[in-house]
Amino acid sequence: MTLAELLENQFRADIRFRGAAYIEAERVELTRITADHIFAVVRDGVEYQTQLSRDDGNLKTYCTCDQFQKFNVCKHLWAAILAVDEAGYLAGAVKPGYIPPFIIENAPLSFDDEMDDFEFSMPDDFEMGGGRSRKTKSGSSSSQSTAVSSKPRLRDWEARLVELKNEFALTPVLSKTTQQEREIFYEIDVEESLESGQLVVQTSQRQRRANGQWGKLKPLKLKAGQLQEVEHEDDRRILAYLSGGTPERTNWRAQQTETQVAAFRYRIPYELCELILPLMCGTGHVRYLDRQPDDVDSLKWDGEHTWEFCMGVERDRKNSNWKLHGHLKRDDEVPQISSARLIVAGGLVLTNDKITPLEDYDAFPWIKMIQLNETIEVEDGEQQELVDRLLDMPVLPRLELPEELHLEEVSCDPLPELLIHSPQKKRWQQDRLYGEIHFNYLDHLVSGSSTQWAIVDREEKRCILRNREKESKAWTLLQDSGFRRLLDRRIQGRDVEISARDLGGAVRELIKEGWAVRADGKQVHQPANLMFKVQSGIDWFELHADVDFEGQTVRFPELLSALARGDSSIRLDDGSLGILPEEWIEQYGILAGIAVTDEDHLRFAPNQVA
Repeated sequence: MTLAELLENQFRADIRFRGAAYIEAERVELTRITADHIFAVVRDGVEYQTQLSRDDGNLKTYCTCDQFQKFNVCKHLWAAILAVDEAGYLAGAVKPGYIPPFIIENAPLSFDDEMDDFEFSMPDDFEMGGGRSRKTKSGSSSSQSTAVSSKPRLRDWEARLVELKNEFALTPVLSKTTQQEREIFYEIDVEESLESGQLVVQTSQRQRRANGQWGKLKPLKLKAGQLQEVEHEDDRRILAYLSGGTPERTNWRAQQTETQVAAFRYRIPYELCELILPLMCGTGHVRYLDRQPDDVDSLKWDGEHTWEFCMGVERDRKNSNWKLHGHLKRDDEVPQISSARLIVAGGLVLTNDKITPLEDYDAFPWIKMIQLNETIEVEDGEQQELVDRLLDMPVLPRLELPEELHLEEVSCDPLPELLIHSPQKKRWQQDRLYGEIHFNYLDHLVSGSSTQWAIVDREEKRCILRNREKESKAWTLLQDSGFRRLLDRRIQGRDVEISARDLGGAVRELIKEGWAVRADGKQVHQPANLMFKVQSGIDWFELHADVDFEGQTVRFPELLSALARGDSSIRLDDGSLGILPEEWIEQYGILAGIAVTDEDHLRFAPNQVA
């Protein structure tokens, strides 16, 4: 049974007819063959790429045409199937549920350089990489099939060696004697970098002419998988970082994408800049775009001396006001922001001859404002308010102030606080409760959702810096305890929410970790140990209990009712919340169901004593 005979019932007659026409017109080309995959190109105005793959003895198919995307069958696939049968590329008999391996080469194992039976075809616009090409010609299909079947089958180890040889044969081998001398340049596009907010680099090249002079600088358009064509190892490494990984190649869709992309301009995130720029500068070929290579020296990497972004407030005596200004600082050097040719968020400072790291404190929007000459000025007498408002901003670089405005910077650990808002109704235990988060810095409260950078304490002439690391850990504990963080701040006072039934356990965990917890402005109370009293008569006995929550009380029957419902908290006499221990639910929750409740106690019959 042939492959076509096995699959015939999956293709309509008109599809099979059109597929056979491609074979007759010699429009089918087998381009890559392995033991488990056969790739083919069918020319029908444009090239449609097909793939036949073995998977546990079954056959999976693929084609790039629209028809296949809709119906999973097409005329191009049928043409490829006919081509495989015609060329005799099956290693054994085809059976339902079993497709034998494909034959890599039907020829005795030979390491001669001449391989007349095969034609290697690498179209200019399609890079196969490790594949091989064989054209099928319908005019000689009978004789060709006979010739193929008369050749001996390869043993498994022979087939593997031949496949490896073919892979090596299609890998470009660089020869220093035949290569045309080439230089690769990395050109920084300042305008586009300013526009995009990231470093934009164009790769360009020039080649040595026959007369010994350098040719014009042209873009180096590099396709994925072509790195082996680059002569110098350092350039190959840089270009590999720029282009990233090559596409996965197990189907034709991926291979099409790979061959269509020929990049020569790259937007480089800062994290990659830290890695790649020292390598680039090491080549001696880093320059600004639109400058001739011989006109300027390469930019140098200056990684030992980091710039620092600073801002300051100073008096303008001429205009009787105060101005906010920004500058760079390194040791005794204090250049203006405008002296840099380019500043990249993250940060990098590019001058006419150097690229240097920058500590920008994640405050790049301030740098952009200064670069646009947008100044902030206040009248004399408003300078302290300006400083206070600056310290309220989410992010600031290093702030340099004159002595009269100087504030001492103080660091401390915050005390986290949770304020719970509970509904003032009877059956609130079924609701979801909302809460606010605050952090207490030396008796100064700041909202957990606030973005302000520091807290100004004018009386003590100090600013208290927020400890973002400690705050982040507090948020994590809050969520681990059962609270859900709310990011929509349009409704004031809602930082977190939690089910009322889960409140008790969550609050117990927070208090244990040092949190201050309040509900509706009042302290949340923990209970003392239950103290029981028993009074009895001839045919009854009563159970009394003192239920104390740090000075606040609740009637014993109400407590038992809450425990029976599985509540984890209870409203106390003063309106505050009491947290019910989890073990109380297990120990006492059943009592309310077996006794008669009175105002402040339970009454049991004699038969209930046990």
